[in-house]
Amino acid sequence: MEVFVVIKVLSFNRLSAFVSWAAKDRFLIGTSILRIVFGIIILYNYLMHYFQRYLLFSDVGITDYDPAIFSLYNFSASLLYFDIVYHLGILVTILFILGYRGRVVSILTFVFYFSLYQRIGYIGDGGDNLMRIILFFMMFTNNTAHFSLDRRRKKRRRFPKKTFGKLLNSTIHNYAVAACVIQLCLVYYISAFYQVMGEKWNSGTALYYISQVESYSLPLFSAISENHLYLSIILTYATIVIKLAFPLLIFNRITKIISVLAMCAFHLGILFGMGLLTFSLIMISVEFLLFTDREYKQYYCKIRSLIKAFTGGIKNRWHQLGAKKAFSANPYTESSRSIVREKQ
Repeated sequence: MEVFVVIKVLSFNRLSAFVSWAAKDRFLIGTSILRIVFGIIILYNYLMHYFQRYLLFSDVGITDYDPAIFSLYNFSASLLYFDIVYHLGILVTILFILGYRGRVVSILTFVFYFSLYQRIGYIGDGGDNLMRIILFFMMFTNNTAHFSLDRRRKKRRRFPKKTFGKLLNSTIHNYAVAACVIQLCLVYYISAFYQVMGEKWNSGTALYYISQVESYSLPLFSAISENHLYLSIILTYATIVIKLAFPLLIFNRITKIISVLAMCAFHLGILFGMGLLTFSLIMISVEFLLFTDREYKQYYCKIRSLIKAFTGGIKNRWHQLGAKKAFSANPYTESSRSIVREKQ
């Protein structure tokens, strides 16, 4: 009987600890950075194709879409209506970047981007699919806690008390961030799982063969793969290993940093080797969610102290050089030196 009582007490303590952990705002800096990066990428997609928008996205263009799937652009074939929705999407994206009315604008951003995504599926690079999923979860996050107009507006108010609604919002926010991290881990693990089953990846020649496809590689990537075959083999196997181990490595602080840096390097290689700009930025930006607010503040203080020490050393060196030049150029100093030499 006493054993069951102890088990109940321990389970209750763990449950209460988990509830208290989930009820506190966490990962606010990461979600705020992700909001800005996603907003910039979406705005880039809008402006990049602005002058070709009729050809690519409208009913009079080459777009091939399913009218049964929800999209704001499907309600009318009028070009005037298309322009209104398109420009409203740009306006909503700008408000999303600035962090104005976070929850409402996050929902609008998802709706407008999802509507546009139904028209650009054939020109996407894969990263837009992940961004669409993450944007859905971001509707439930507090992504304007930092670097936003909402933060400046809330600073003018008194600090709100912990009400049930605030605790519920914090819990939903934390679960939404956890869903984003799980989605990222699934993307890495499943992609690595399918790579393991591929013959080219098993033999270590996948990156080499990818570099030989002109449509998917830049000259730099081809040159490195052709001139450094052993390096391409090592990177091929390293890609599989780091992706398979990624879901486990993020639970330790040291291994998390190593895995994130490795995946950032991997996606930067995709950026400069294959030219997939938005895909690389989307994958790198989602990894910002893996670090806690405390870790961000620690890294910021360390980087700031290093920059301060570096600039301080340069200033001291500059002052020393200036003092030496002034001392050597002073005529009174030269005369005093000659007097000392005569006395000697």
